Amino acid sequence: MLNPVYAGTGSAAITVEQFFSDASDELRARILQEQIALVKSYQGWFQQNDVMVTINVDEATLHTLNDDFIADCVKTIGCLHFEVSEFSSTLVKRNPAIEALGDKYSFWLDDFGAGYAGFGALAMQSFRFIKMDKKSAVEPAGKEKRAAVDGLAAALLQRQPLSGDR
Repeated sequence: MLNPVYAGTGSAAITVEQFFSDASDELRARILQEQIALVKSYQGWFQQNDVMVTINVDEATLHTLNDDFIADCVKTIGCLHFEVSEFSSTLVKRNPAIEALGDKYSFWLDDFGAGYAGFGALAMQSFRFIKMDKKSAVEPAGKEKRAAVDGLAAALLQRQPLSGDR
């Protein structure tokens, strides 16, 4: 959902982020379930055209995924992945329930390099893909930061553990 959200006719648009920050946990969970159902309804088209689909999850909706029925549904879809923002506090601490979700779902790390979780998130969780924050990828960086990012990229490409990994 990338479009602005309108509360009603003639009202001012709000950002998607603002909408979700004001939404209850229950509403966000319902929206996640509806998004999964929508992807399932177009599953054939996505698979025929070799398209991967991602849905962003936040702290509240990440816990919604701890459901066997949802896990089975997502597994049958096959092309659905979940993006977790680097700003997720769940990523920077060990959490057996969240680690178990990594066995059921394909997670992507979104906004890597934005400065919140950084390398700690990579040490705590397994991600199928890592999406760089555009500011980190575009802005010139100091030698130390550039060397760290280059080392990370090399380790990821070679699939070798980073120092400090489990």
